[in-house]
Amino acid sequence: MTTKHTPGPWTVRLDYDNNITQQKPGRHTIRSNDGWNLERIWEGVGTSYTKEQADANARLIAAAPELLQACKDAYEMLDRALAYFPKSIKHSDRFRLLNVTANIVLPAIAKAEGR
Repeated sequence: MTTKHTPGPWTVRLDYDNNITQQKPGRHTIRSNDGWNLERIWEGVGTSYTKEQADANARLIAAAPELLQACKDAYEMLDRALAYFPKSIKHSDRFRLLNVTANIVLPAIAKAEGR
C-alpha cells in the first residue's frame, strides 16, 4: 500500500484574536511538515462547532497520518501473531479477539486510503 496523502507529521496552529467575540471566530489550521495549510476548522459564528469541538477536531485531523500508520503496524503485528499461535490456541477466545481486531483495523485502513 502506498501513501497518497501528504506525509506527516501534521500540526495544528491556533489563530486566535486576543478579543475573540461572537463576531470574530477562532481558526485552527492543520499544517503539513513542510508548512502547507491542509485544512482549516473554524469555531464561533457561522459554524456549529464550539471551541472544545474545534480543538478536538483539529487534533484528530492532525493525528491522522500517525493513526493510519498505527493501524497498519497493528494489523501487521496481528497477522504475524496468528502465524505463531499453535492450533490449540487458534480456537480459543484469544484467537477470536485477534480476528475481531483485524476485522476492525482493516476496514479503518481501507477507509483512510479510499478503498
